[in-house]
Amino acid sequence: MSDAPRNVSRRDLFRNMLARGKSAYQEADHLPKRTIPRPPGALAEGLFREVCDGCGLCAEACPNSVIQCHDQWPELCVDYHHCQLCGECAKACPTGALQPATQTELLPTFSHACQSRLFGYCELCVEQCPSQAIQCLPDQKPTVDSALCNGCGQCRAACPASAISWNIRV
Repeated sequence: MSDAPRNVSRRDLFRNMLARGKSAYQEADHLPKRTIPRPPGALAEGLFREVCDGCGLCAEACPNSVIQCHDQWPELCVDYHHCQLCGECAKACPTGALQPATQTELLPTFSHACQSRLFGYCELCVEQCPSQAIQCLPDQKPTVDSALCNGCGQCRAACPASAISWNIRV
């Protein structure tokens, strides 16, 4: 092959760029999706399952005991307590499957059992949210600003009606 520059039309340049972008997008669509909440800073699900050896040291290091191992894999469970995002789990991880993080991948959603929506007086989730990501309007379900929410779980732990469930951010 010669070292001379090859003339490429603008049309061909963009056509090639779009083709590469499309193939990368299609490949990403086949990657395993996360369906189980992992500890903060977990690698992408496919890579996480390759790197994590299931030692359980992250669960032992968690000061709030919100990391539990199920079928060898660590899961984040903030149903009754919250994640401090302290990074102790990442420090304890010998394989690098967990990295320091400033948020979990969880995002709260509110059911129709929300007391604020039903009776217009409960704002415990708003009061407990350390990042002020939850807003409550009278007689409506609370709304969450996903850009501010760190997924710590303080809102769910405070909810007397158990009206908060989790979605995993994709």
